[in-house]
Amino acid sequence: MSKEKEYEYIIDINKVDTKVHVPEEVLEELKKSIKGGFLKSMKSETVICPIVGKSISFLYCYGKCSNFVRRVKGKLYCKGLPVHIDV
Repeated sequence: MSKEKEYEYIIDINKVDTKVHVPEEVLEELKKSIKGGFLKSMKSETVICPIVGKSISFLYCYGKCSNFVRRVKGKLYCKGLPVHIDV
């Protein structure tokens, strides 16, 4: 009875000094589910996306990417499937 892993990558979430641009439609959608203070602190978090190959906003990954599995203790779990991301 083996259980298949639901993620391919475990990625560190990085804090940066400045806020990272997140599209307005993504922010509006996230405001429905995330409290203001937590959302504010997440605006300065980035991840190095293994699909795109560059640093993107964590909020963009969380709100728009179908590969997002979960976030636990500063780590992002990603499915790693091919997707098109407009960043």
